[in-house]
Amino acid sequence: MKKLLVVGMIILLVGMSIPSTGINVERTSTVSYDGKTLYVGGDGPGNYSKIQDAIDNASSGDTVFVYNGTYYESLIVDESINLLGENKNSIIEAGYWDIAVRIAADGVNISGFTIQNCWHGIHVSYYTHVENVIIAGNNLSNIFNLGIHVGECSNVLVSNNYLFCNGGILLQGDNISIKGNTINFFNMSTNSPINDNPLTFGIGIYVHPTQFWHRDYNISYNKITNFTYSPGGAGGEYGILASIKTNSNVAFYMNDISNCLVGMEIEIDDWPSSKYYNIGDEPAIIIKQNNFRKNILNTYRTFRGINRKMMWQNNYWGRFRLFPKVIVVFRMITEEIGIPSRLEFDMHPAQEPYDIW
Repeated sequence: MKKLLVVGMIILLVGMSIPSTGINVERTSTVSYDGKTLYVGGDGPGNYSKIQDAIDNASSGDTVFVYNGTYYESLIVDESINLLGENKNSIIEAGYWDIAVRIAADGVNISGFTIQNCWHGIHVSYYTHVENVIIAGNNLSNIFNLGIHVGECSNVLVSNNYLFCNGGILLQGDNISIKGNTINFFNMSTNSPINDNPLTFGIGIYVHPTQFWHRDYNISYNKITNFTYSPGGAGGEYGILASIKTNSNVAFYMNDISNCLVGMEIEIDDWPSSKYYNIGDEPAIIIKQNNFRKNILNTYRTFRGINRKMMWQNNYWGRFRLFPKVIVVFRMITEEIGIPSRLEFDMHPAQEPYDIW
């Protein structure tokens, strides 16, 4: 019965859609339960004691169901399987310098786990390009660098996860949806036995495509908080940091960003420009109906080379506003120095915060 409830939840998540963003990021990820089920933990006859052993003996379409317990493992998922925890008391603990779950196959679904006390939580597209991945309903806690790394892959849904990490989610693939996640900053330097290591991340969601073809991202209904400096330790900086290629569609819709040093920084990177690549209609960047609350700086907007206009629509800027919100756009002349270049406007800012969920 518990497994059926998890299955139902994932099917519901796959069917989620975000209205009125102006960008259509279609979900082609599917969940298959046609194969057999392999059990880890519990007291059933033939159950595995290690998750990796069950994965190694699974075939495409199978389900590995993990009963409650703590599993000290670093997993590589290299088959198209469903990896399901009984509930969030199914704990994966990889160790301070390791990655808890590496996804290296198409069609992987992971849900229902607590992943804790490791360097990276989940790495999608480990050594190879993968497609159609779902990461939903997990708790990633005390992660000393990245909670979830969505690498060079496509058609990925990251939904309804709770992250307590030094760095939240890094996006580098295509056709990625990040929906309904709660992301809190974990102060590594005051909580980690490796606090002398400088490799801290400090960003809630980082959009940073590494390739130059067209990309689509839908980032919506997320709550991001506390990415700000902490006395005596390493600090977070950005709720959302987006370094966007000119040929990408990106929607930031109904996110709640609070108590960060910078709520959202968006940098437009103009290479390659449309004069070199046939990308059709100009892609859209929309920032719509988000809450910016109690950040030291709500937004920082920059570009290099050719700028692209963004659509700022009906965002809440931390207080009642009678007039449009002005966003100053800086043209970067070096890596660190920018000069004011132009203005953008949120013509009709919201007068009170949105109820995200």
